[in-house]
Amino acid sequence: MKITKTLNIIAILFLIANVGLAIFIALHNSSIILHWDFLGHVTHHGEQQFILVFPLVSCLVYAILRWYIKDPYKINHVGSISKTERNKQLLRNYLVVVSVGITALLLYVTICSGGLLLMSPFVVYTTIGILIVSYTYTRGRLERV
Repeated sequence: MKITKTLNIIAILFLIANVGLAIFIALHNSSIILHWDFLGHVTHHGEQQFILVFPLVSCLVYAILRWYIKDPYKINHVGSISKTERNKQLLRNYLVVVSVGITALLLYVTICSGGLLLMSPFVVYTTIGILIVSYTYTRGRLERV
């Protein structure tokens, strides 16, 4: 339970950093990077106000995941998972890990869009890989009906 609260605080800090950084970049940059190719090369620039989309998406995804954490069985549309306390805790832990991963990834994209760091596809692919491994691990441990 303690690790879940710690991860939730980390996700909230990522959200706050994302909002603050996006506002800073919107006020100080004349343009931002909007798109990269699969190798991390810049392919498109745009207006600086578009940087504010990243914190909005991050907050929206975080809010949706927090809603699912309250009752994690809402995310199960197939219905083959047993409603046990163990499964509930596994699903909650998974959703907390996902919320930290997504908020961290969107913070990284915000930093790269502002030109403060170069986009490294390795960071993006590694984060997605960790989320996939977490999903596979959780799915394998869930008790089925």
